Amino acid sequence: MGQFLAIGLVTQISVDKKKLARTQLTPEQLQERMKAELHYDPALYLLRDYDDIYSFDLKEDIFYAQLLPLLEQLYPLLYEKSEMYQYPLQKLPTLPPSEWIAWAKNKPDESFQFDKYGMRETIQEKFTDVHFHYESIMLSMEGKIMMEAYGRQFRFVNYTMMQTFKEFPLAGALRMYITG
Repeated sequence: MGQFLAIGLVTQISVDKKKLARTQLTPEQLQERMKAELHYDPALYLLRDYDDIYSFDLKEDIFYAQLLPLLEQLYPLLYEKSEMYQYPLQKLPTLPPSEWIAWAKNKPDESFQFDKYGMRETIQEKFTDVHFHYESIMLSMEGKIMMEAYGRQFRFVNYTMMQTFKEFPLAGALRMYITG
């Protein structure tokens, strides 16, 4: 199969509680590090505490209100031909917003599909790697890619996307990553 370069909208971030405990960071301190190092916007996510993980879930009200206007501006910059992205823009308004993620999980279109294979990001604290596992809606995917190391340039692109679409706080959930 291979790996592909993708841009997606992160709907959930999970962090292993045992790993985090080794760092002695609180979830709030972790969010500050994520904000500073990963361009993560804590205002976009709801922190949930489960047995084994902390989950940062994209707030539904922001997702529902901003997804379509953001996609209407983003897609023409990602795709040369509107045929590549028109289907999601036509279909999403016909669905209740509460069904958008479920629709993406059915892989309806290459420009709007759930991606559980995306990369993870990492920060280091006290010689411990804290991994952030993403679930996202893939908005774009390009050919095969081979990379030995990555991070700095992806973080720059993530920051640039936030700045390009800064009228939409939801743009803070956009991520370039490797999937596959």
